[in-house]
Amino acid sequence: GPAPPPPPPPPAAPLGLRALSAATSGGDSDKTLPHQELRDDVRMLGSALGEVISQADGYGPTTFDSVEKMRALAQQWRKDEQSESLESLVNAAQAMSSEEMFHVSRAFTHFLALANAAELHHRVRRLRQKEVLGAEPHPNSVQAVVRSLVSAHEAEASDTRAGQCGRPAA
Repeated sequence: GPAPPPPPPPPAAPLGLRALSAATSGGDSDKTLPHQELRDDVRMLGSALGEVISQADGYGPTTFDSVEKMRALAQQWRKDEQSESLESLVNAAQAMSSEEMFHVSRAFTHFLALANAAELHHRVRRLRQKEVLGAEPHPNSVQAVVRSLVSAHEAEASDTRAGQCGRPAA
């Protein structure tokens, strides 16, 4: 028979992060890896945070450079898992003044909050895309559990009614 019509496009992201990430990455989101949109969102939010840190009173380019240095050292340690990389990271942290450490710590805290927000947004985006495509909900989702409970209740009620119909009246 004829080919089924193509599925409708997924709904637009409510926060506009999808459009921004597509504009900044230059790629078509339909041709990316499943989590590329999340990576793009985190990268975009991290870049915006970097700009804010570079320009904020009390922070500035020095703090931004310290954050980038710590980030690069942490990535190196995660990549190679060598004790020398960890030692470099520890030494860099120990060389910071308490004020600089405070600013760097706050910058990482803000980054993690933004990354968590992007992850939540991405989860909602993926669930909406699956819903638009008509996919069944994940078996452990609230929606699937409620459906299961309703079905079990309906089956039990049906069995109870069927059992009462066959009994003689008292």
